[in-house]
Amino acid sequence: MENNKLFGFIKKQKNISAIIVLTLIFGLLAPLNIFQRIDYRFYDMELKLLTPPEESEDIALVEVDDNSLSYIGSWPWQRDILSEVLFRLKEFGAKTAVFDIEYLTASSLAVDENLTSTVKKEFDKIEQGIVFSVSDFSNQIGTNVIKKEDAEEAGDELIGSLLNDYIYESSKVIQQGMNLNYDDEFAKNIQFFGNAFLTVNLRNIGITTPKDELDYAKNRFLFTNIIDPDGLIKKYNDFLRVEDSVDYDFVPAIHSIVNHAAGIGFTNVVVDRDGVRRRIELINDCGDGQYALQLSFSPFIKNLGVKKIERKKSSLVLYDALLPGKDKTENITIPLDSNGCMILNWSHNNYIDSFSHIPVYYIYDFSNAEKRLVDDMQILSDKDDVFYDDERDRFLDLCQMYAETQEIRSSLMLKCSGFEEDGTPISKGRRGGGLTDDDYEEYFGARNLFFDTAYTFAVDMKERACYDDEDVKNFCKHIVNYCSSYDALKTKLDGKFCLIGNSATASTDLGATPFEKRYANLGTHANVVNTILSGKFIAEKSVYYGIILAFISSVLITLLIRKKSNGRKLFYSLLYIVITIGVIVGLMVMYRIYIPLVLPSVLIILIYITEFTLNFMAVEGDKKFLQTTFGSYVAPAVVDQIIKNPDVAKLGGRSEELTALFSDVKTFSGFTEIINNEEMKRVIEENNKLPESERKDQREVEMLGAAKGAERLVQILNDYLGVLSDAIMDNKGTIDKYVGDEIVSFFGAPIPNKNNAFDACVAAVRMIEAERKFNEENADRLPVNPKPAKPSSSIHV
Repeated sequence: MENNKLFGFIKKQKNISAIIVLTLIFGLLAPLNIFQRIDYRFYDMELKLLTPPEESEDIALVEVDDNSLSYIGSWPWQRDILSEVLFRLKEFGAKTAVFDIEYLTASSLAVDENLTSTVKKEFDKIEQGIVFSVSDFSNQIGTNVIKKEDAEEAGDELIGSLLNDYIYESSKVIQQGMNLNYDDEFAKNIQFFGNAFLTVNLRNIGITTPKDELDYAKNRFLFTNIIDPDGLIKKYNDFLRVEDSVDYDFVPAIHSIVNHAAGIGFTNVVVDRDGVRRRIELINDCGDGQYALQLSFSPFIKNLGVKKIERKKSSLVLYDALLPGKDKTENITIPLDSNGCMILNWSHNNYIDSFSHIPVYYIYDFSNAEKRLVDDMQILSDKDDVFYDDERDRFLDLCQMYAETQEIRSSLMLKCSGFEEDGTPISKGRRGGGLTDDDYEEYFGARNLFFDTAYTFAVDMKERACYDDEDVKNFCKHIVNYCSSYDALKTKLDGKFCLIGNSATASTDLGATPFEKRYANLGTHANVVNTILSGKFIAEKSVYYGIILAFISSVLITLLIRKKSNGRKLFYSLLYIVITIGVIVGLMVMYRIYIPLVLPSVLIILIYITEFTLNFMAVEGDKKFLQTTFGSYVAPAVVDQIIKNPDVAKLGGRSEELTALFSDVKTFSGFTEIINNEEMKRVIEENNKLPESERKDQREVEMLGAAKGAERLVQILNDYLGVLSDAIMDNKGTIDKYVGDEIVSFFGAPIPNKNNAFDACVAAVRMIEAERKFNEENADRLPVNPKPAKPSSSIHV
């Protein structure tokens, strides 16, 4: 019984049943992601329709670009270059420095490029020391401070002192210049900057790090304030590693450098199967309750002062974050996709047009400009006839001020290495000492005072006679240009979150984004920070939301149009295609809610095709029914009209002005009687010709005669009424019914016809003509009336 009800429902509601079946099939197909690559393309199209996120002015890209390589030299560079750049970033007021450059191996020792000048200075110092010591020795003998008998012994002591105090120390300085360790210099400048972040690679790249160094990096830099009760972080970390076919490892920058950093972050990015970067993994579980954060996410979290991070089912919550420009902390909820990643809301600009770009050579050239200034000062120091006395005093004061700034810098660098000037270690918990605000204020205050004074001096010199000297002119020009460059770089970098990395066209650190095929990964890190700062997150929802939407819209529309004609149903069914696709795209464009589009679209299109097929079959069935039903009663043209507009034949009455036409066979009873008599007579004659043993009795003969008469009457009558019916239908008439020999017909319905009376009269005339022709063509079939001895047939209209 239940099966019969179900079968009856399916038969009656075949469209709804088809929708249910297709939806279930696609629900089973959803986990297979068979349309994923196509979905990526549609996602990129939808992303381009979004209002672009505002680019944060706090982000600066300090890049090793093509111009920097042309100016400084091919990559890789000695580490003193970016070491000096980092030092300058601190001078320009940069808040954070993040290196997207992996320092996984130690650099080789190098020769100081200033070794020549260093050797000259040391030999000058030795010469001055020897001259002073010999002069002092002579004076002491002349004044009898040293007695003649003690002179030889005092001379030996003097020589020993000279060797120890001058020659040995100078040779030590020279040796250091010939075996310069740029890693140490880099480490000092990382310490000097104070908020610099380096990399850790979480893939097995074949580099082994000693266990004690690994433990140091993990215990110092990894995060422990992360709540993940369901282990979702590790679950999706493992899933992505399987997707990328990589093994987990933990490879930080070399210990001698990284132990001076403020933090580390992993550089690994997520690349979709079509090679495009659309999402980023923010956290990696490193075991033992320790977590590594993405390269730019790690310093960002520290800068915001986030107290804890909680991993929820489909989001990441940052608690008590103090965003730039805000007075109060707030919780930030970052939606995550089905793989546990944050979807990047990319800047819509190309890499070169997005965020603030500062080529490394700008900063490096600034340092070289300072070296040129020092050379200019040295040249002018050796010229005694350029300045007047007051001018020379001011110039010498400048030289002394600069020397003092360099001494302060040397002192700070020594402190950054972990030792005071007297060699006392100052390390507490890590290698490298921390600098105080007073340290920075002393150094940068001295530098600012020097350049302010130097600028004033350069301006004043333009009004003096000494300005005609070419060296003075170059010195003044260099000071003005230097100060101008300083102001420009200070404006660009003050308070900035600086990302330092390679963006040259020959770099391998390039990848595709939804907006650009070759996009520097340095910009990817910038977009990570910018997405969070903008707060315009893209939330991904399961494809099942789209499938359910397709199901609901198709069912509702189907129910709403069920009373429409089958032809109109095909048109209105397009609505649920428009609704489904429109809602999915609209959610993305208006609310940044992304639902995979392709599978629901294919489902809804297949539903439409299925309904189209079912409705087509229903329409064809209706046509066949109408043709069968009306084909015997109305003209083919009228049937075509009814098929085109079935409403004209719907049940129910209506008031119309029609013309009725009735026709029957005159004296039909006599006509029937003659046929029966002729057939009875023929049967009797045939029976009499048979052998007596085979003859039928009278009752059988009468029954057979009556049957033959009826058969002949029906054949003649069918043909006769058919001819007359054709005449009616050919003139737009409708056969209402046949009553024996009578035809009941009418004109003006079901298709309205204003000329129905005229057409009825024409039909009557055509019926008479048709009867005459029928009598002539069927004379041998018609019964013969005994009285006129002619075939019997007559119409009465």
